[in-house]
Amino acid sequence: MRINKNNMYFIMVEGVDCTEDIIKRFDALPYLHKVLFTADRHTDIQSAYCIEGSKRSEGQIMDLCLYKCKFSGKRWIDEYDYVSFLNKR
Repeated sequence: MRINKNNMYFIMVEGVDCTEDIIKRFDALPYLHKVLFTADRHTDIQSAYCIEGSKRSEGQIMDLCLYKCKFSGKRWIDEYDYVSFLNKR
């Protein structure tokens, strides 16, 4: 079985211990389909997707995989259009 590296998709979520160096290294990976969910805008990072309102008032990054509220059933990362990302060729 062979793995087609052009048909692989990578998703990274910025966490508390995520440094600027880690973000830049992820962005430099030689793969076509990758996205990095962040709480801040990173205009210099091509694969970054900022999720507005996901940063706590203390400046800490919240877990973007958590639900926004109990009633909506939506997580913070659900702001992203996964269907378009997965259908990109």
